[in-house]
Amino acid sequence: MKSLIIKTILFFSLVCFIGYSLDPYFVEDKIDFRNYFAFYKKPKNSLNTITIGNSHEHCGLNSRIISGKCQINAYNLSMAGTNLNEMFSTLKEALRTQKSELVIIENFALLAPGQPQELLNKEGELIVNNPNFFYAKKTSFDKLKEANIIFNDNVYYKSFNIFRNHETWSDTETASNVLSKYLSSQKINNHYDNALGTTQINKSRAKKYSDTPFVDSITISKDQKRIIKEIISLSKENNFQLIFTTVPFFNLYYEKTKKEYNVAYKQLKDLIGNHENVKFLDINKIKNLDESYILDEKSKVLGNQHLNYKGKIIASNILANYINNNLNIKDVNYIKSLTLERLIYNVNNKEKDSSFLGSVNKVNGILNSGIKKNLPKEIIIPKQNNFIEI
Repeated sequence: MKSLIIKTILFFSLVCFIGYSLDPYFVEDKIDFRNYFAFYKKPKNSLNTITIGNSHEHCGLNSRIISGKCQINAYNLSMAGTNLNEMFSTLKEALRTQKSELVIIENFALLAPGQPQELLNKEGELIVNNPNFFYAKKTSFDKLKEANIIFNDNVYYKSFNIFRNHETWSDTETASNVLSKYLSSQKINNHYDNALGTTQINKSRAKKYSDTPFVDSITISKDQKRIIKEIISLSKENNFQLIFTTVPFFNLYYEKTKKEYNVAYKQLKDLIGNHENVKFLDINKIKNLDESYILDEKSKVLGNQHLNYKGKIIASNILANYINNNLNIKDVNYIKSLTLERLIYNVNNKEKDSSFLGSVNKVNGILNSGIKKNLPKEIIIPKQNNFIEI
């Protein structure tokens, strides 16, 4: 009987170990999961700066620019569609493996019109915007504990991707796509934790901002205030600097809504109070971004804009300058992760070099591999054109 019990325990432990090891691979091939997976692959305490937010930050802040210009190791752990409570959960998860000196919280998740003001339902359960913030986490006791306040049924089933996505077992194509990326150390090491939108808002959509009145009031709710206070308390407990920042909006939108945002900003500043380790920065007040910096989107929600790569460069530089001017944070190991951005922002006497060569990846949306046979040796881009014509 004793032997049977031991064998049962060993068998159960083996099943748990296999499930724990395989669980991160039974996920959808989405940026949410890749971003978390690459984060977990970072050596413990190798990141001294974490940025948290939703798609507004994912498209608006470039962690490599911030890292290069500030000589720190930053990682953007933002996820589209997340609310403040989900961001708080993500932050606590990040701090389990990374002892950060600086945490950057992007404000759009708590200030944007249409964001849920209440974060708990009548039963006291969390209101979830994007469940991937939970599914992407590593299996742990903390995750199982959190599952009990997110789901009201099938808690353990939903806590394990290997069970939740059991159909993936037979979908060899999906499984192959995930494994080819997750098992490649090169792809994981080169994972880019930011969006790289290159389009520019079209004129007809831009005109809607001129024609549309924006009348939504913008305030911070009781639930959001509680979470903000908890984030500030967490910063004290873990001894990190904290910046609440707002990535720039489209200038036509901001001019019409800044009075409403200022009401919410005053509430946020009151919560920050005299906490010396907590700062507030609205990048809109420093740089006015026109349509050339705004990503083209099909969404009907005008209040939700995202920056393209040009806007991201501007916003990231402004935030990096603020960090350099107001905080004393440097990472002695920052040079170990060599990137183009680190070279650009840390090499003196840079010169324009006409011999620098690159390659064409896409032309008019068509991959180079599909057009290279007929590609002319020279492509002329008219000054007034936004796109290459061949």
